[in-house]
Amino acid sequence: MLTRAGVTDPVQRDVVIRRLGLRGRPMTLKAIGARHAYSKQRIQQIEAEAARVARSAEPASPLLDKALKLVRERAPMSAVGVPQLLQAHNIHAIDYERLTRIADFFGRPGFDVQVILGNRMVCARGHGEALRAVTECAERLCSRFGLFTLSQLKEKLDEGLSLDQIRELLGSLDNYRFVDGGMIYSRRLLARSSLMLNLRKVFAVRSALPLEDVLDGLNRARRQRHRKAPLPLSALRSLFEQEPGFRLRENMVSCNRRLRAEAVLCSSELGLLRVFEDAHGETLSFEDAVHKASRRRGLSREAAVYYLQHSPIIKKQGRGRYALRG
Repeated sequence: MLTRAGVTDPVQRDVVIRRLGLRGRPMTLKAIGARHAYSKQRIQQIEAEAARVARSAEPASPLLDKALKLVRERAPMSAVGVPQLLQAHNIHAIDYERLTRIADFFGRPGFDVQVILGNRMVCARGHGEALRAVTECAERLCSRFGLFTLSQLKEKLDEGLSLDQIRELLGSLDNYRFVDGGMIYSRRLLARSSLMLNLRKVFAVRSALPLEDVLDGLNRARRQRHRKAPLPLSALRSLFEQEPGFRLRENMVSCNRRLRAEAVLCSSELGLLRVFEDAHGETLSFEDAVHKASRRRGLSREAAVYYLQHSPIIKKQGRGRYALRG
């Protein structure tokens, strides 16, 4: 390519070869300058002049174009995976940095790199910021709600991306999992979300529950506290099938980790728990439950009313009557 581009001067060729890493690792301007007894600035000028000549000549290189096309078709992708991808297509001994340097030198369209969740991601030129924006928004949604939809994510973005583009960007990251019902979650943040907090509350009271009962508890808290649409049953089933912390057998769900109510319930919910435990499985009317919680357990009436209506551990049993879930 250098010969076809007209880069024939021996010094120019040596500078380019060493800067691009065509023989070993790429070298710094200072190190190359020391070899030729030139200053760093002079080596930079030589490289810039060679690049101008090469770009104006637009030399053909099927191998370079093939490598760039392979990466572009799979972008966004991890920079670590670029050498393996190229080796699988018989393009050896080239990593992302070297490929980018060569592409820029010869004026080929290059890539952007963004550090996303600790991983260097290779993106098509101009798409790096979009990936960062989508990821940051997805992390905020997951840390709050646990499960969210592509539509919810699109509403929060100002990038003008389509649903398919957002799905493709998230799908390039190992951190995200797609579940039935068109919902997504972040494995990194799931444990800190309100969804997982409410699941821990439910399983601290009962070690195993029917899937529909768990869903009812989650939707009760989700609807009242966040005014969000209810979770579909298929999404919750798919979540339990993917997450190792839970066991789903037929229609029964259990948590693999034993949880203590005192560790996950707030004081008001603990007070309500004791009220319903004293009822020995009987349902209580709204007023009776509030009265017992406020008189016997020392809760304020406002707290008793709020958690009776919102807590996932409480289940509504018919008109105006409540019981402990499960």
